[in-house]
Amino acid sequence: MDIKNTTASLDKVGKLLADSLKATMRQDDTYATGATDRSITHQAQLRRVKVVGSNAVFEIDEGRRPGAKRPSNYAIERWAKAKGLRPMYKGGIKNMARIIANSIAEKGTIARFNYKGTNVLDRIIKENTNEVEEIVLDGFVADIQAYFDKLPSQITI
Repeated sequence: MDIKNTTASLDKVGKLLADSLKATMRQDDTYATGATDRSITHQAQLRRVKVVGSNAVFEIDEGRRPGAKRPSNYAIERWAKAKGLRPMYKGGIKNMARIIANSIAEKGTIARFNYKGTNVLDRIIKENTNEVEEIVLDGFVADIQAYFDKLPSQITI
């Protein structure tokens, strides 16, 4: 049986979820340099869809636990510049990045989410469940209908 409509619906679901992830991360104000946003894509395969992105997506979703590996100063510097943060103390941006990296290693991320992740992945799945079900069902029904439409012309008596 040809499942081209189902496959197309999975591609549509992947785009929906990837776009929703990007939009929700912006709403959560976890967008900085754009590198994480640009890393988010989707891949529709035979019977499944994957939304993929950099490891930063998982750190945003789950947070970085206290005591975990300290983030690099360079990464923190890029993030701080993108956010428009300015050092309050002597030592400039390099010192500020070191202080932030040490705080993340000690406390975890993200303060406004109680040093836990944003839970963005679960949230976008919950927010889009009904639409995802509808899209996939429409594609599947179209494939079943196309299959049955072909049957009468293949039956000879």
